[in-house]
Amino acid sequence: DLFFRLLAVSLPLFFAPSLSCLSLGLSPKMRVKQKKSFKKYAGKKHLERDLKTRKGRAVVKKGQTERQARRIERQQEEMKKEEEDHKATIEMLKEHDPNFHKYLEKHEPDILQFTEEGDVANHDDLMGMGDEPAMSEPGEDQEAIDRVIGMEDVMGSEDEAGEDASEQDEGFTLSKLSHCIRSKKIRDLVLMLREAVNCYEKSHDPTDRVQPGPESQAVILEVLQHSARLLDYHIQRKAPMLGPPPLPHKCPLYPKIKDLTYLLTRQALRALKLFPEHEVTTIILSHMTTLVAYVAPYPTLSRQWLQKALELVTDDVEALRFQAFLLIRELARTIPFPFIQHCMRGLFLTLVRKCRRFDRVRMPLIAFLMNSVVVLWGEDMNLAYQQTFAYLRQLAINLRRALKESTEQTFRAVYNWQYVSTFRVLAMVICQYVKPTQLWPLVYPLCQLGCGVIDLLPSPKCYPLHLNLVGILNRIARASGVYIPVPPYLLRILSSPEFKKKYKVKPGMTPDLICMLRAKSSEFRLLVYQQAVFSEALYYLVEHLALHAHTIGFPELAFPSIRELRQLAKTLGRPEWSTQVSTTVKELERNSEFIRSKRNAVDFGPKDSDRVTLWQNELRSDTTSPPPLQRYFEELHALRAQALVQQAQARAATPARRVTLEEV
Repeated sequence: DLFFRLLAVSLPLFFAPSLSCLSLGLSPKMRVKQKKSFKKYAGKKHLERDLKTRKGRAVVKKGQTERQARRIERQQEEMKKEEEDHKATIEMLKEHDPNFHKYLEKHEPDILQFTEEGDVANHDDLMGMGDEPAMSEPGEDQEAIDRVIGMEDVMGSEDEAGEDASEQDEGFTLSKLSHCIRSKKIRDLVLMLREAVNCYEKSHDPTDRVQPGPESQAVILEVLQHSARLLDYHIQRKAPMLGPPPLPHKCPLYPKIKDLTYLLTRQALRALKLFPEHEVTTIILSHMTTLVAYVAPYPTLSRQWLQKALELVTDDVEALRFQAFLLIRELARTIPFPFIQHCMRGLFLTLVRKCRRFDRVRMPLIAFLMNSVVVLWGEDMNLAYQQTFAYLRQLAINLRRALKESTEQTFRAVYNWQYVSTFRVLAMVICQYVKPTQLWPLVYPLCQLGCGVIDLLPSPKCYPLHLNLVGILNRIARASGVYIPVPPYLLRILSSPEFKKKYKVKPGMTPDLICMLRAKSSEFRLLVYQQAVFSEALYYLVEHLALHAHTIGFPELAFPSIRELRQLAKTLGRPEWSTQVSTTVKELERNSEFIRSKRNAVDFGPKDSDRVTLWQNELRSDTTSPPPLQRYFEELHALRAQALVQQAQARAATPARRVTLEEV
């Protein structure tokens, strides 16, 4: 008995460590050697980067989660506040205008309803917007659509509160419309507009057999024409002696017509989408331009107006796209910042999307969009500088990637019409606003970018692109007065070995170099193509030197070009080309002698920069005896313009040929 008692006492003591390890799920061997922690294991140099990456990702993810939670909380608070305001407005309407409240209960019950399940308007950037929400159509869930676009209550002014709601059932007529306009009943006008839009919409629905009255279109146009004036009358909005009139929502009487303005601007957008006729759409756009101030308090609806205007600004009808641009400019001017940023970015990206191809057919539209971008960016110089710098930086990134990698894909990212058109429109913007207080600091990076694109691929196949870029650089030099070293690029084209090889004489029209990025090997051997490239390069060289024909250092500036052209005239082997080069050399020498004779009579030195600038300005403004090279360039420019007109006429008389994939 004593033995078994001692054994019972010693066994638990002997197996206690093993039992404790088993209870913790560990083996006895791990009591001595424990597993190393990840931080201690990652202390080695080759794993420190992984540990930092994990920590950084955790911090970023935590920040994103917190921002998302705050955004959702803020949206919920806004929706709750909107619901309370809506209910308060309905109660006020029911108390002050019971007749109109009964009318809404009978004809528009969805306006008096509000739920917390409304969708939150998307306030992201304009370019991130999805498809535009559909406007109200018969048979659709009006409540869901109104939740998306933020539909509010419709309330008239107090002086109309005593009217009988039964008058609204009579429909809309021109006589009733005239009476409402004379009596300034804006509430009745808005309701007539809504009814006319619904009637016109039903008439064009194949599932409905509603025959609209002929007055629907006239009522819509008439209401939109007089709405802005009547709204200004009701809120007593007047323009001050100096400056623009105040925004309507800052007027004391604006709350009385707040909901009417929303319904009016919403119905105007619906009407703009309904009419397929360009003439009617143009008139509606002109009337909507007067209502821009009343759409300013509604960000979502303002973006819908902008999105529709950006669609119409690319229309084939010139009057329609011009009116659409006027609407975009008015939106940018009237709606407070940062809406102008959406307008500028939206118009610029619309231009870029349209520049995937460039030809004579698309040229008028692309030229209109470029001029529109230049005009719109002049509304805010600070924002224009930011946008121009951002897009120039993106072009420079693509160019740097092409220079470093040198692959076909990176070359195509630079040598395409979207890249060239973006460079051209940015150059137009900088040339238009080139003052020191505007976009002057961006002249140098723009010129550096253009020279880098020319040096990227100096192949003879890319001579058309090089000539287009040189023309843009000459335009920058003319606007800014900055010297840009383009003669080396032009002399490289003029002295190309391809011009000394055998060529083929094939009848055909002169190629349109403005609409070309590169040429095929077969095209480069054609005589008409070589003549076009040679003449264009020589013209741009004369233009570049003529820009500096009045400078005091012109003889030294033109000396390298004169020397190269003399040698080129001897080795060309083509009499007509040699004659053109020799004539250009003579004119350059004449201008050099002219500047030397003027320069010998001065009494100041190179250090007197102010007097040098004054001397050059006097010579530039002297119309009685201009520099000889300037007169020669004017003659050359007139001949070139006449040749372009003849080519355009010949091109219009010739049927269009099929464009192959290689030419795109």
